[in-house]
Amino acid sequence: MPKYQQLVDQSFAPVSRGQNKRYVDGSNVGEHYAIIPTKKVPTEKALQSMPADEHNIYFEILNTTLAMFHQDFEYDEKTILTIVKNLEFKLVGKTELVKGWKELFSSDKEPQDHEKALPVVFQGETVHSKVGIIEGTTTPPKPYTEGQLITMMKTCGKSVEDEAEIEVLNSVEGIGTEATRSGIIETIKKHEFIEVKKNIVSITPKGSFCVERLKEPCFLVLL
Repeated sequence: MPKYQQLVDQSFAPVSRGQNKRYVDGSNVGEHYAIIPTKKVPTEKALQSMPADEHNIYFEILNTTLAMFHQDFEYDEKTILTIVKNLEFKLVGKTELVKGWKELFSSDKEPQDHEKALPVVFQGETVHSKVGIIEGTTTPPKPYTEGQLITMMKTCGKSVEDEAEIEVLNSVEGIGTEATRSGIIETIKKHEFIEVKKNIVSITPKGSFCVERLKEPCFLVLL
């Protein structure tokens, strides 16, 4: 592990070298897949010769693997409830205590707006507020990639409103299984219900027609 730490320029004492079921749990394996660093540590010359995409992927895998043995990220969370004209507004802020595994990821160096520390306030303190209406337009959700589509198939029960449908989808853990979801996507691609361009999934006119017909009552006719 020290050699890998040198590659990412991070030195820390491993919290645990044993198996942690949060990361490795054989009892929950439905489909085996894993990408981990090998025992062969690449040289500086080998790293420099990697294409940019390959270099980024390697270090993403390496940092994620090292994070399993790093300290937990710890923070103090505070909530401020403010009453304005009998309406309650909630604001949550976080103060970082221990950086932990986040040290390995450069994207986490700067806190997000909702994670910034809150000012010091006291219960019952009077605040000055300015209430107004902001007009704007909503934007449509971003289209799915193929990878996101597989995740959506697994968690689709969360986006359904009908309680009976929710119960069915939750009982079977979504549409398809870990082993069949990619095959289902390939099938509807083959029949031209969807198309994939630059990894972005979009529905075809044929697919839209099929969806509209499925909304209507169906009748079984025996001949």
